[in-house]
Amino acid sequence: MATTMNVVPNQIGADVTFPIAAATDLSASIYHLVKDNNGPVVLAGAGEATTGILQDAPKGTSFAKGAGVATVRCFGLSLLSIGSGGCSAGDFLKSGASGEGIATTTDRDIYSAVALSDASSGDQALVRVASGTVSHA
Repeated sequence: MATTMNVVPNQIGADVTFPIAAATDLSASIYHLVKDNNGPVVLAGAGEATTGILQDAPKGTSFAKGAGVATVRCFGLSLLSIGSGGCSAGDFLKSGASGEGIATTTDRDIYSAVALSDASSGDQALVRVASGTVSHA
């Protein structure tokens, strides 16, 4: 399944449209971290490198905006669902087990976003989508 590189620039970032597998239900995963799984996107797992943050709530081939597609914010600003421990502005955020943002200061952890606001676990934070590796060198 080829990735559709439909980049839509807007005032706060750029979104890319990716296919999702027909049986995939991401309808409860808006503002979670996702990764490209050799074509279709899936939720990122704990500590995994990510493609970006899901901007809609697709559900396989029954998704109203377009059958089997997901819109992913690959750079710019976005909301991100925050996992255990919450976050503070300036924190590096890595992927938790279900694609939620988890604050990290651990050397060599891969991060996917930088928090621009404080948020408690279960809330959403404004973030800058940015990938890198935490370094204490």
